[in-house]
Amino acid sequence: MDHLSINLITCAVWHLNRPTPHIFMKKFQPILNTACLVQACKELGIAHTFYDNHHNLVGVHLDREYFFANGSTPFNDEAVGKICKDKEFTYRILNSTIRMPRTAGFIDPKYDPGYEGYVNLDTQEHIVSEIEEKFSYPLIIKMNSGSRGIQVFKCQDRSAVARSLSAIFNKASQYYDYVAIAQEYIRIKHEYRVIILNNKIVLAYEKDFSQATCGDNISPLHQDNSRAILISGAPYTKLLGRISQFIAPLFQKISIGFAGLDIVTNTDNEMYRLEINSKPGFEYFVRDNGIKELVKVYRKMLKGLKGNKLF
Repeated sequence: MDHLSINLITCAVWHLNRPTPHIFMKKFQPILNTACLVQACKELGIAHTFYDNHHNLVGVHLDREYFFANGSTPFNDEAVGKICKDKEFTYRILNSTIRMPRTAGFIDPKYDPGYEGYVNLDTQEHIVSEIEEKFSYPLIIKMNSGSRGIQVFKCQDRSAVARSLSAIFNKASQYYDYVAIAQEYIRIKHEYRVIILNNKIVLAYEKDFSQATCGDNISPLHQDNSRAILISGAPYTKLLGRISQFIAPLFQKISIGFAGLDIVTNTDNEMYRLEINSKPGFEYFVRDNGIKELVKVYRKMLKGLKGNKLF
């Protein structure tokens, strides 16, 4: 293992074990992404320029200069990025195309003045009642624009739903969101992260939680003793084929330049698409698998740019 690989894995593990993970993860996470980008540039002999002291803003010189900023890439347009970030938008666009958990969005009744026309229920109590009409317990409540399992709650009763809404609609919180999502609870047997580049799978791994200890964060890889298991090679051909077939209709509706899809199977072996992340993080994958496969993804990304395969 070379010096860069050791440094990157050490960096990833540090991020995972730091004392205030969510704050620092948001600030420092993209270093891993851009470091792998730079390694891919070096392997392919592609010139690049750093525009900040932390190497989080990188220009790549091909037929023209392409910019990578933190976790952002030049492969998604602004609208696609917004749709991926907004869980309610994603559901509205894709729920008739690909199987997803039933989802409904609710706006903070005390959102900023001037937006009253968007508020459909005038109190949190009314929202709770509406959720109980639409969904059965257990159910999921989550912030609309969140990631990494932050502000995601499994609710077993009315009081839990009320507490979850209060947490999401707390304007004093750094994780405030003016839209809360209620979602059908899926009894998950397996969960996969699938990395898409130009509508094709370039990396896949299982979020193995079979030995995990669930804490406050119910997202699989944020639990103790969870693992990211690379899905590659002959043993996984059938699984990858099934995932590819499942997600294929999605690309008829929306072109994805670069994103991570969260795909699950339930206890009846039915597949569901949970979320799309246009700025996927890779700390847990690198912790368990090293950086080799991730650098391959960035090599493919750079070759795609060189061939002008942009959306």
